[in-house]
Amino acid sequence: MDPQDIILVTRDPIGLDDIVRRLGHDTNGGPGDDDAAGALVTFSGIVRAREGERTIGHLDYEHYDGMAQQEMEKLVALAREKWPLRRVALVHRTGEVAVGEASVIVAVSAGHRKESFAAARYLIDALKESVPIWKQAPK
Repeated sequence: MDPQDIILVTRDPIGLDDIVRRLGHDTNGGPGDDDAAGALVTFSGIVRAREGERTIGHLDYEHYDGMAQQEMEKLVALAREKWPLRRVALVHRTGEVAVGEASVIVAVSAGHRKESFAAARYLIDALKESVPIWKQAPK
């Protein structure tokens, strides 16, 4: 794992600007302290007000403690093997997440956009498929 990567399961609120800054990038679109990064792709999964046919105020996320973090670290390592990445963030929230708040953030910087887009897409899809984090709408 690269020491500048952010791989985290947390109960605390997460924000895109904070993650981008922690990766060393300028939130106004500049490279920040990494002038070799020509692209930064971000994805935020936001809790929406409807789950199926129901209106909700929040979602509850549970995870398999320890294993979720390990699986996320493996995914980032696999992404780094596939693409020449600069910095990566893979962060998922647990507990109660209100409508409008981010439940997951993926940020990937690379020298070029092609690698950044491909790795970001891979990470969110693989996370949803294999990491033991589950969402439940309140009853």
